[in-house]
Amino acid sequence: MPNPNAMGFQLLVNGQMYGGWVSIEVTRSIDAMAPSFEVESTERWPGQPANWPVQTGDAVKVTVDGESLMTGWVDEVEPEEDGAQHTIRIRGRGKTGDLVDCSAMNRPGRWSNRKIEQIISELTAPFGISTTAIGDTGAPVKAFALQQGEAVKDAIDRLIQMRGVLPIESPDGNLQLITPATTGAIGVLTLGGAGANVTHASAKHDAKERFSTYVVKGNRQGRDGDHGKGANQVTALAVDPLVTRYRPLVIIAEEQADAGGTASRAKFAATVRAARSQTGKLTTPGARNAGGALWAPNALVTVNAPDMGLQGDLMINEVRYRDSEEGTLSEISVVRPEAYSLGEVKGVGLSRLDSRHAGLGVKARKGRR
Repeated sequence: MPNPNAMGFQLLVNGQMYGGWVSIEVTRSIDAMAPSFEVESTERWPGQPANWPVQTGDAVKVTVDGESLMTGWVDEVEPEEDGAQHTIRIRGRGKTGDLVDCSAMNRPGRWSNRKIEQIISELTAPFGISTTAIGDTGAPVKAFALQQGEAVKDAIDRLIQMRGVLPIESPDGNLQLITPATTGAIGVLTLGGAGANVTHASAKHDAKERFSTYVVKGNRQGRDGDHGKGANQVTALAVDPLVTRYRPLVIIAEEQADAGGTASRAKFAATVRAARSQTGKLTTPGARNAGGALWAPNALVTVNAPDMGLQGDLMINEVRYRDSEEGTLSEISVVRPEAYSLGEVKGVGLSRLDSRHAGLGVKARKGRR
């Protein structure tokens, strides 16, 4: 049956309230840029005498207690009938989903000595999406050029690589360039015992993508006083001391390289792979923390789930909100904060995701030029 509550989750289609939904799910993730939603609905509901067919391309907004959660478009409409009932599943993404799908058509498609937020603003403007940098994005880019047929999202990823910046869609459908959260847990998630507010938890400890040694190789165009091997043979190393088996990985630098850039790239690979090798998911009732704020990605949360190997202040990298007849739930995914940073991993044990666990850290060293 439709959710009768005036507050809670609300779905607006083309600016009008759509009341025929049975369940609604919204996912916001650091890794996906565009949030996504899925709605299961009926074709008719009280107070709406005529059919209201939702169509692909319709504008959608999801709110919680009047607070915007995401703004975007309908991608898919999937009707289903089994003789007993007729249901429709509606799926879509935030406005930046167009940046993921579509090619960058800017001409001439080359920029020199521009800040990354300036370049990205020009990439997103044709889609009606503004770009705002929250925090420092680093020095201007000396030279950047689009690749033939490259998606806008891929161009953005190349621009922000090694900048310590994350592209995330804001609730109003625009793009924000933010830095990863490093301090100030927004709440506590506890599994079992006093103060428990987690109904289900799981963890995954996976070392397949973790290596003992990372070797980054690259080259760049030579110029006066900088040519030959000094330009076309740039190498750097980073090690993960807690991977004790011989597991080397060679990475070819994506852009023109110098010694400092390849060293940072190697350290970044070691740090991120170590931090992301262990993940956790915790389900808690409601969409808000104890302070009344929505659970949201790019925030720290204090986790007390030692049986899962989850302990300490961890980064929320994804939140999946679900509202149905059974109530409202938030499934919160966590990783180590270092998974999105350029720093060294603290607590790099292979079997526990524990931010308090003292680790040796990932050390980088420069190779031969």
